[in-house]
Amino acid sequence: MSAKEFGLIKLRKFIWNEFIYGGHLISLGPAAIAYIYMRVNNLPVSWQVLVGIYLITYIVHLVDRYIDIQNDSSSDRSEYYQKMQKVLPIIFLSSIVILFIALGDNPAMILFAIFLILVGTLYTLFFKKLTRYILGFKSYYTAAVFAMTVVFTALFYGNVRFTPVLLLTYAFFFLRWFSNTTFCDLKDIDEDRKESLKTFASKFSTRNVYLFFYAIDVLSVAPILIGVSSGYLPKYTLALLVAPIYSFYYLSLSKKPNANYQKLANVWADGESIIWLLAILIGGMIWA
Repeated sequence: MSAKEFGLIKLRKFIWNEFIYGGHLISLGPAAIAYIYMRVNNLPVSWQVLVGIYLITYIVHLVDRYIDIQNDSSSDRSEYYQKMQKVLPIIFLSSIVILFIALGDNPAMILFAIFLILVGTLYTLFFKKLTRYILGFKSYYTAAVFAMTVVFTALFYGNVRFTPVLLLTYAFFFLRWFSNTTFCDLKDIDEDRKESLKTFASKFSTRNVYLFFYAIDVLSVAPILIGVSSGYLPKYTLALLVAPIYSFYYLSLSKKPNANYQKLANVWADGESIIWLLAILIGGMIWA
């Protein structure tokens, strides 16, 4: 193998690790939610909002990983972050600067961005302890914060009224992120039990936790069906129902012997947002 080929392999590995473990894949989720909310409301797509949402999520992820680096259940991710630890403060400050540039001179957006960053980082700093007393608190908290992207997007367009479209969109993505977060807890069972954290994965039996997954996935269908049947959501949002099917598939993969929970959580589950985006784009073309 030549030095050039070896260098290309190392570069590809670095890009992959940065995309997956660096928080870029998970940051696509809220950006996808913002884009979908714009589409269902026939709003002009704002790159300002998409970049802002992406950076808010990325900043929260940076803080979370920096604080909790020693307790990370993924040895690959922990090793990657330890290598990057010296530059994380620079990346953090650069992201903050770019975020404020992206939001421009919109005081309401800046204040709400600061609010979301604080709410996101406070879980790791303070609220994580509540999971010792409230079953599934992490899943509720994470889903509620990430789905709040809908409110952030509505605020940008000057309309934060709790309309049926906003509530139905919020409910769908709350349930999808709730399912995602709960599934990701499977890879952290040992660590969560050591810390006495009451996640569904650590407290339910294997059979019951999977029944719970299936129930949430089926329930997430309701907001879309209600929205389309009542005329609040366009018909092409039915394409989003591929998300529970996708979830059922990686749930089946997780039941196989020697299933790689780290890969299933960090790639398959976190990558569901790409499925949302493809579904809404393809659905929009079919039902346009």
